[in-house]
Amino acid sequence: MVPTPTSNEIAALWKSYLAEFPQNNIAQYKRLFFVPHAGIQYSGFTALHALSTMIPNPTHIRIYITNHGAGLQDHSFRINYAILRYRYPNAKITSHILSNADTTYTLESFLQDSQHVIVFTSDMSHENNKSSQDVLMQEAPLIDAILTSDISRALKKISQNTLCGPENMKMFLTLCKERRETPLLCWYDDSKKRGTQWSTQKQDYI
Repeated sequence: MVPTPTSNEIAALWKSYLAEFPQNNIAQYKRLFFVPHAGIQYSGFTALHALSTMIPNPTHIRIYITNHGAGLQDHSFRINYAILRYRYPNAKITSHILSNADTTYTLESFLQDSQHVIVFTSDMSHENNKSSQDVLMQEAPLIDAILTSDISRALKKISQNTLCGPENMKMFLTLCKERRETPLLCWYDDSKKRGTQWSTQKQDYI
């Protein structure tokens, strides 16, 4: 169980982020996100980088997580919640476990308010061991489909064997498809010593 970070840890994370990326060169004002399980030093930094592109003063942020056992005690929810609460202290933040009651229409209706934001959070990558590398190889076609903006193909590649929260990713991609939006990927790059990289065009999956 990864502990929820303290406000001091979140503040230090933001400070280190601002020192490394004083001016984000990615288009601002995003309202729909899929961010990873956020260990504070690794994917947490990537999640923070992605969330830094959020509209400046959201009034209501909904965080969705697939119910895969831990529910709202899952560290992906708790750490991302802490990041968002620190960054947007005045926003209403509500948590939701994705269920059959959630529909694209429900999520789309929520986004009709221009100050509303939806954040999906779940696993998107894995630690460096053989079993996880096998999973990464299974994920490769899914990532490639997202990178090439083929959302219909990406939806077909989602399976229980490739992601911690496949239904979560499926709902995110479905919502992107309905809104005719193309996902922009941001990932942790160890060669950058905890930096992040963005995909802004079609490229190979590594």
